[in-house]
Amino acid sequence: MNKISDLDDAALAWLLDTLEKHPERSDEVKRVMHDLFVHQVELEQQNRELQATQEKLEESRDRYADLYDFAPVAYVTVDSTGSIQEINLAGAELLGEERQSLIGTSLAGFSEPGNRRVLLAFLRRLLETGDPCTEVFSLTGADGRRSIVRAQGRADPNAGLRHIALVDTTAARQAEHALALSEANYKMLLDHSTDLISRHDAAGVYLYASPSCRRLLGYEPEELIGRSVYGFVHPDDRDTIRASFDGAMPASSVDAVQCRMRHKDGHYTLLEVTSSGVNAAANDGDASIIALSSAIGG
Repeated sequence: MNKISDLDDAALAWLLDTLEKHPERSDEVKRVMHDLFVHQVELEQQNRELQATQEKLEESRDRYADLYDFAPVAYVTVDSTGSIQEINLAGAELLGEERQSLIGTSLAGFSEPGNRRVLLAFLRRLLETGDPCTEVFSLTGADGRRSIVRAQGRADPNAGLRHIALVDTTAARQAEHALALSEANYKMLLDHSTDLISRHDAAGVYLYASPSCRRLLGYEPEELIGRSVYGFVHPDDRDTIRASFDGAMPASSVDAVQCRMRHKDGHYTLLEVTSSGVNAAANDGDASIIALSSAIGG
């Protein structure tokens, strides 16, 4: 079972000398050979344990590499000069180039002059404070695509590296801008409409009244909100407007009726009121009525 080939030159020389000059020490030689064999077995066990540990480390490294490479967020590591040292696939897509061609290039080179100062200040702040920092700036990829990113970073002062996550917020900001523009357009339409646009709950109480109520009825919007529309309708027309509102609620139908509504100065104005129900699912769980009131005869 023992392998002579496993012995080094010194051990072989000692073994040969012992066998030739001291045959009576054969038991000692056997003991030494046994010890050598045991040591060999122990080394083999240790080697296998090391190999198993190495395999686990490689598996862990591969899992980390996959998480890093295929993460939906852009990750980039830059050195003290701002040059890119590592970048994942999302980062390469953000900057519009292949990963390998980005290594060694300046991250600031992808920012416009106005934003470059913000980016460079962010990189300096990471190293100077040693604390996690957040900043927003724009980057323009090699493909010309401009992205607004939220950068979150942490520095490794000992290595002079800064590890940064870049979250592309372009779509979200565009949606916010579109929403704000839409709201502004709606407000402009409501503010300048000649018709009174109002919203009521199921009992007919005003929840909203457009500014045109000043021209039609002489009231400020705040004077109508919280009050029932039926309190302003001529007594002879209340059943008509109530039936119109009630009919609009369950069926989400559109109904147009004529009724007289009391002006703030006391006289009655003839209006055509078109009402439409808004179901609860579209209104945070509360059904309501939208009414469009237009003056008849000037």
